[in-house]
Amino acid sequence: MKKHLNLLLCSAIIGFAACDNDDDDNSYSEQTSLSGFLVATTATDSGSYSVYKQENTEVYFDFTENGLVNITLKGVKFSEKMPMSVDLQIDSIQYTRNKAIGKNEFKAKIVVPKYNGEPFPRYTFSAMAGEFVSPNLFSLSFGTGNTAVLINNIYLYNNADSISANGHLVTTLGTDSSFVKEDVKVAFNKNGKSATIEMFGVKFAEAMPLTLDMTISNVAYNLDNNEITFSGDSIVPQAMGKDFSKYTITNLKGSIIGGIFEFTMICGSYPVKYYGEQIIE
Repeated sequence: MKKHLNLLLCSAIIGFAACDNDDDDNSYSEQTSLSGFLVATTATDSGSYSVYKQENTEVYFDFTENGLVNITLKGVKFSEKMPMSVDLQIDSIQYTRNKAIGKNEFKAKIVVPKYNGEPFPRYTFSAMAGEFVSPNLFSLSFGTGNTAVLINNIYLYNNADSISANGHLVTTLGTDSSFVKEDVKVAFNKNGKSATIEMFGVKFAEAMPLTLDMTISNVAYNLDNNEITFSGDSIVPQAMGKDFSKYTITNLKGSIIGGIFEFTMICGSYPVKYYGEQIIE
């Protein structure tokens, strides 16, 4: 009897291991070339920022069966001061794959890219992260020196009725006081000639007892060459199913360009600014 039980246990273990192996995606491989929008934001010594934008940035992905991805950036510049554009190669970054939605995610703390086949430490990448959704969506971000770079092609604004982002909201409370709310999701929804902006889980001060979902309606917007600019004034937002005249929105101005969602406004009597990166939903 004991012998039969051991045989059954061994069979169960073997069966479990076999099922587990079936779930592994070791056979996946893909090579593709995609075009994206590059935004490089450089911090200056004075505390201000300069922004360099490059359209039609070619990115080559080579996903291999051993769970590594090789990435090539074609003809990139990170600032107007760079004397020429360069091809940079990033080798052997580990990725994980979600088969259910065809999504690959990858990240690395420090990466030394190659230029003309040789290591190019001058542009060492830090905090590199990205994702690729087969067959044609990708996002790639990294830092190099004092420059933050974002490249993606998830900004199909002409065809998108809704665009979502995740970022942080900063409320100026006084001359030397501000409150930052992280992980604020925002959705920009087109409604014909106007749009609504939905803000989820917002707080404007630590003293607020709870977070709110707020909707700003009747926002005027303009779409030009996959860039959205928008504005509004004297808009009473809605929260918890009713008008919130206390937080009437004035001087709303913002843009969605290359996967970066930004706006400023006066909410009631407080200046507010938002910065977020587009997310795929």
